[in-house]
Amino acid sequence: MKKETLIYCYGALQGVYWMHYGCIASFAAVFLLDQSFSSGGIGVLIALSSCLSVLFQPIIAAAADQGTQFSITQIFRILCLAAFAPLALLSFFDLPLAATALLYGMAVLFGLSMQPLLSALGMRRCSQGVSIFGILPTSSIEVTPVSRS
Repeated sequence: MKKETLIYCYGALQGVYWMHYGCIASFAAVFLLDQSFSSGGIGVLIALSSCLSVLFQPIIAAAADQGTQFSITQIFRILCLAAFAPLALLSFFDLPLAATALLYGMAVLFGLSMQPLLSALGMRRCSQGVSIFGILPTSSIEVTPVSRS
């Protein structure tokens, strides 16, 4: 694939990710208040999902680093589907409060867990010599030791 194509593909991935995140974050209060959640309940749900994503991200990173079963790209695709499926269910079905909380929390959890993989994909492109949004390829960076006198 040409370098320019890789840059546009990476930019598209970043754009879609941040649009997804923006929709999930900004629409949470409106959607969940309409589903009879309290303001405090919404805050707890978003905070809990965010904290769980912090615990989930190292597990995903370890799986991606091992590279035995899934590549970074495959894991990213799986997380995209995992984040989209709960939102699709919430869009088409009128669910009880607990199911709505679980599905919305899963969408937030999987959505937030995608971000480190995007960074890893960007760093992979840099190591392949592709300059991503002003980040220099690693092969062109010169490190000079600092002498301490």
